[in-house]
This record gives sequence, structure tokens and C-alpha cells, in this order.
Amino acid sequence: MNPGKLNRRVTLQRQTITRDAVGQAKPVWTDVVTVWAAVLPLRGREYFESARVNSEITVCVIIRYRTDVKPSWRVVSGGNGYDIVEIINPADGKQELQLMCKRVA
Repeated sequence: MNPGKLNRRVTLQRQTITRDAVGQAKPVWTDVVTVWAAVLPLRGREYFESARVNSEITVCVIIRYRTDVKPSWRVVSGGNGYDIVEIINPADGKQELQLMCKRVA
């Protein structure tokens, strides 16, 4: 792995449940860790659904190998949240993880 390509700070978040003032369960994104990463845009598209235009952006976020990252987490980069769709461990090594992420706006 070339550490020089990890040139952006991203935050990994997981969803937790908190209670509001009346005791209702409320999902909240909680920061887990901030790491160096490479964020590579892969694809963007617009599509028509339910009488409105939506856009979808797919990115690959490359980080150093970690054992605790889950597909239910998300990545925040540059103020944008990306849902993790797939976690790829290239060649089953313990050097890096490729997080395939999607942002729907």
C-alpha cells in the first residue's frame, strides 16, 4: 500500500439509538474513528423515481486495514455521508480495505 495516496480525512460512523425528551427511539449517527483515506469517485447517475429526479454517486474509499468496520456503518467525507455497500479486502491481505459506498441525494 502506498500511504501517499491516503490524502483525505474521513470519519467512520455507526448508527446508534438514543431517546428523545418523550422517550421515543431516535437513530443518530455516532463518530467511531477518523482516518486517512483515498476517496475515488467511480460513477454518478440521475434517475427518475416517484415523479422526481434523484442522483446517486458511487465512490471507493480506501483505508488502512481495520477489523471493526461493518457494512451498516457510513463514511463522511467533505460534509457528505456515504452508505457502505460492500467491504473488500484485496487479496485477503491485512494492508487495506476498499469500502464501496453510495450517496443518494
